[in-house]
Amino acid sequence: MASRTRRCYTQSYLLSLSSSIILFSLCIYSAQSIECGTKLCIDGACNSTTLTCTCSSLYENCERQLNASCTDVADYCLNNGACEGVDTNGVNCTCSNDKGATGDRCQYLACDPTNCSNQGTCLNDTLTGNITCQCNPCYAGDDTCSKSVDVSTLPVNDNCTANTSSSRVQCQEGVPVQYCHCNGGYTGPTCAIEQDECETSPCQNGGTCLDQINMFECECGTGWTGPTCDEDIKECQLDFCMEENTQNCTELEGDYKCNCLDGFEGANCTVPTCSDGLCSNSGVCSVNSTHWSCECDEFYEGDQCEMKGPCVDGPCIHGNCSQTRVNGTLEYTCVCDEGWTDNSTCNVDINECDLDICENGGNCTNTNGSFTCQCTEFWTGDVCSEDILECSQPDSCQNSGNCTELEGGFTCNCTGTEVSFCRRFTNILAIGSVPSIWFSLTRILAKCRVVYWC
Repeated sequence: MASRTRRCYTQSYLLSLSSSIILFSLCIYSAQSIECGTKLCIDGACNSTTLTCTCSSLYENCERQLNASCTDVADYCLNNGACEGVDTNGVNCTCSNDKGATGDRCQYLACDPTNCSNQGTCLNDTLTGNITCQCNPCYAGDDTCSKSVDVSTLPVNDNCTANTSSSRVQCQEGVPVQYCHCNGGYTGPTCAIEQDECETSPCQNGGTCLDQINMFECECGTGWTGPTCDEDIKECQLDFCMEENTQNCTELEGDYKCNCLDGFEGANCTVPTCSDGLCSNSGVCSVNSTHWSCECDEFYEGDQCEMKGPCVDGPCIHGNCSQTRVNGTLEYTCVCDEGWTDNSTCNVDINECDLDICENGGNCTNTNGSFTCQCTEFWTGDVCSEDILECSQPDSCQNSGNCTELEGGFTCNCTGTEVSFCRRFTNILAIGSVPSIWFSLTRILAKCRVVYWC
């Protein structure tokens, strides 16, 4: 059986669609032809019994066209090529320069970069003359690389590590690239690099940064706090200074200063010290492990001997001063010396003679703060209260007379010829009625001296 067709000059082409490459052929027809068995009868008839061709006068053996004109082969020259004549060698084509076509039929076109979009590569098949676009995978949606494809359908190598929370495919310069979304603390294309959070030096004011997974920790220097050591510690509000030893506290940047009271030193005013002038009014300073103290001179009081007592000025002129605190006020009293009075000054003389202080007839004489007694015969002592022991004195009685003590006197018991005479005078003396003119005489007689009375 024969069928009529046109002679096909076969041209093969490669077409890239997505990830598949399709081979297809294009037929370029010239004159009418008939399939006749294994032959193709061009512009002729086929004997179906013998399967031979009966050709027109234009073709030789129904295969090669003879004595043809350009009119007979109008479609032979391709891509706007012009037919210049037909001879025994075939059709002569002159190719158009506007498309840069080449080949005996102008079947080969030069690649134009604009033919392929999105950085697709233009390919010219030197065997078939076909021009195709080699598209980047992301734009293989059509023959000219102008249509993108669904990137999720493109194959990629899954290189994301276990430190990845998710991943996505994204076109980069037309090529599908996998992007790994890293868990916190990891970085790098595949999330394989543990991120150093200390790299940016987040700790301020001299703090030391400790790198951890997806976080960092700052060890702050003295005086600073906060996640990045940027908060100044308010030491004064935290009572760093020992309150009872501190005058006031001064806040500094990253630090503080305790202004200590007298007698204390150290960063927090905890160390007692005997600073110059701590103890006033000649007080003597001493310290122990926790405090200082002042040993004050007499009549000075206060922690620093700063309080002058009333006894310091010696208000008690003739007496001893003592001071006590009454309702918070220092008061004093005077204990006066003997012979003086007035508790406020002890400056009033007591007249002891008004008190008949001299006994046994003694004569009193008042003096400042005291008195004297001029005692009578046979009496002695401050107030003439002491009996003189005459018999204890040597030669109280002479000439072997016996001495007898009397209150305020004595007697001699004489022996010898002058006994009566001696006794008479001594008796007169004992009575105490001897006139003053007889005083010398009686003294002699009392000692039993030999006296001659005329």
